[in-house]
Amino acid sequence: MHFRPLKTEFDGRADQKGYHFRQIKRDGLFCIYQKVNQNGVKYYEVFKIKLCPEYVIGGVKIESHEAMPPSSNWGVESFSFKTLEEAEKKFKEIK
Repeated sequence: MHFRPLKTEFDGRADQKGYHFRQIKRDGLFCIYQKVNQNGVKYYEVFKIKLCPEYVIGGVKIESHEAMPPSSNWGVESFSFKTLEEAEKKFKEIK
């Protein structure tokens, strides 16, 4: 099955408004993204990409795609760090 890849750079979704994301590192499904807020403060997000199969909602077909874990899973499946060094350490740990 083909999954549309997660973008390497994008602005935050509804629950992440005001943030800009840029991929720093990817190995398979494991990623580090730099997250910058409107004041220029940087964070680093480490997570395993979710694979979402095709589905239909309200009569609209949504193609299979890669996605970030939901915010409700932060601290379980995904993690935030203030430095790239901390993010790299966690990346190696979860990979």
